[in-house]
Amino acid sequence: QSQQQKLAAEFQGKMADKQRQLFGPLFAKAQVAIASVASSKNLSVVVDKRIVVFGGQDITPSVRDLLTGIGDPVPPSSTPPPSKVGYVDQQAVDQTPKVKAATDDFLKFKADQDKIAAEKLKGAKTDADRDAILKDYRKTLDDRQNKTLKPMVDTTRNAISDIAKAKGLILVVDKGNVVFGGTDITKDVTDKLK
Repeated sequence: QSQQQKLAAEFQGKMADKQRQLFGPLFAKAQVAIASVASSKNLSVVVDKRIVVFGGQDITPSVRDLLTGIGDPVPPSSTPPPSKVGYVDQQAVDQTPKVKAATDDFLKFKADQDKIAAEKLKGAKTDADRDAILKDYRKTLDDRQNKTLKPMVDTTRNAISDIAKAKGLILVVDKGNVVFGGTDITKDVTDKLK
């Protein structure tokens, strides 16, 4: 099994390297096209359309035209205007000591509860017994989540909110949803959570 895991990790690494080699130049070209279109339309931030519920301006056709036109897109000569949209790298926030400790504590507790519930389920004689065991298991996890994770989530949201207000931001999204521009407040948030 350890050999399989080693081979799987090796394969994943080679696959990621090949993807970077093949798609890296395409992503870089797309980023330049997005930046160019955003600059021409005086947009300070571009987000993935999957997170937009209402409003906004779809620049996909303009970016596509630029990418499929003759020659490579030219980077904009100016930087984006200051943005009222901020973003946070959730992975960096998750690695702060307090958040990581709360998450690790919950995951350890969950692993222990998984084993306990599995043992109880082996001895269950009826569907009603199994339902009762699962209901108790879910309640135990919910209670622990409310005790360990919810306070950390609330603290993180409050930190993001305080920093956003101080910087005059009207919206903060996860970094993964930002395609171009925006104001990175990750360091401010992680510093506040220390």
